[in-house]
Amino acid sequence: MLFHGLDGQTFDDFELVLVDSLYEHRKELVAREAAARRYRVTHVPPINNPFPTIAFCHCSNTGLVHARGEVALFIADYSWLSPDSVGEHAEFHRRVFAITGL
Repeated sequence: MLFHGLDGQTFDDFELVLVDSLYEHRKELVAREAAARRYRVTHVPPINNPFPTIAFCHCSNTGLVHARGEVALFIADYSWLSPDSVGEHAEFHRRVFAITGL
């Protein structure tokens, strides 16, 4: 579902950092899926967060460590995204940066 929602985005200047608690079991499958995408996919296991004891904050921090962009958007793998979700998020931050000078 996550790949499907991201594939339909009208804004495509983004990367997906996929923090996967089952990384060892799915790395080949995700690699195949990632190769078919027009955006960068980074697939990593969470840092210091072994399965089955999973904490969202560990996954989030792992994602931030691996992210290359200026802005982060956290979404769960079961989330539904409208085609303009990522673009609206990016535009909001562009406006905020322009106003605040950050």
